[in-house]
Amino acid sequence: MNFLVHIYLSKDREDTLVGNFLGDYLKGDINKFPPFLRTGIIFHRKIDSFSNSHKSHIKNSNILKTLFGRFAPIAVDILADIYLFESFHLFEKQDRVTFFNNIRSKLLEKSKTLDFPILQTLRRRNWFLEYRENNALFFIHRRLHNYLEIKPDDFLKLYNDNKEVLFNNYFILINDLKKFFQ
Repeated sequence: MNFLVHIYLSKDREDTLVGNFLGDYLKGDINKFPPFLRTGIIFHRKIDSFSNSHKSHIKNSNILKTLFGRFAPIAVDILADIYLFESFHLFEKQDRVTFFNNIRSKLLEKSKTLDFPILQTLRRRNWFLEYRENNALFFIHRRLHNYLEIKPDDFLKLYNDNKEVLFNNYFILINDLKKFFQ
């Protein structure tokens, strides 16, 4: 669910880009997938394993658990993308819009022959740039409301009450991911 974090970590490893991006959709034995996807799938699974066991991810999951229950880790992943997008200047010198436009172009070029709904949507519109805070908060609510009865106001209050702590944890997590995978 944390698409931006995954593609950000693939920025210097183009051989992992497509499989890493699609990793949440490519389940099971990696040998059933074409070779050009395997490296990325393995990379995706390593990132998930690292981040899901990281103390910052666990702290943020615990904060959101009161509202999201067992779906808290999904909300944490999506919020990680919001944080990366909003705080991109803390991690890179390049402008975030330029970075995500370039990575989208590379991703679409390398995945021309694949027919996944998420790629079809990305071909129609650059939703990487929709991760501005308010859009993404709405996206989280829309994505999880089928599973939970969460009122938007309750979610926004929890988010706003804990934003500084959540973002401090994300800063630690993303820096640790960068160190570990670069």
